Amino acid sequence: PFVLGPGWQTAASLAPWIAIVAVANVPVVILGSALEATGRFGGVWPTRIVGLLIMVLSAIITLVSRSVAPVIAGLLVASVATHAVQLRYVHRSVIFPVATILSVYLRVLFVSAATGLLTTLWIISIEAIDDFALKILLAVGMALAVGSTLWFTRLRLPPIRIARRYGLLRGLG
Repeated sequence: PFVLGPGWQTAASLAPWIAIVAVANVPVVILGSALEATGRFGGVWPTRIVGLLIMVLSAIITLVSRSVAPVIAGLLVASVATHAVQLRYVHRSVIFPVATILSVYLRVLFVSAATGLLTTLWIISIEAIDDFALKILLAVGMALAVGSTLWFTRLRLPPIRIARRYGLLRGLG
C-alpha cells in the first residue's frame, strides 16, 4: 500500500494467504508430476477431480457470500485434499513408502516452527532494545547464525544430494 498508493489494502491483506496456498501446492505439483512421468495416471485424474470439485464449491460459496475468504480457504483445502488423495494412491499402489514422505514433512514442519519461533523471539528482542549498536550486533549475530547453519547443512539437503549424485554440482563441498 505504501509503494503503490491507496486502495491496495485488500490485496496486501490477501498476499500472505495466497503465499500459504502456493506453498501448500508445491508437494501436490511435485508428486503429481512424478506420477505422470511414471505413467501412473490412476493417481492423477482422481486427485484433479477432487481439487476441481473443492474449488468449484468454494467459488460458489464466494459468489453467494460476496467474500473472497471462501475461495482462498478452498484453494488451501483443495491442495491438502488433493495431496491426501495422492498419498493414498501411492500407499495403496506400494510405489514407495508413504511413511518416508510423512517423516520428511514432520521434519520440515519442526524446522519451520523452530525457525518461526526463533525469528519471532529475535524480532521481539530487537524491538525491546533501545541501543542502536546493540540492535545491529544482534542482527549481524542472527545473520551469522542462520548463514552458518545453512552452510553446514547444505550438503545434507536431498535436492543437493541428488544433484551431486548426477554430477551437477561439482566442487560444492
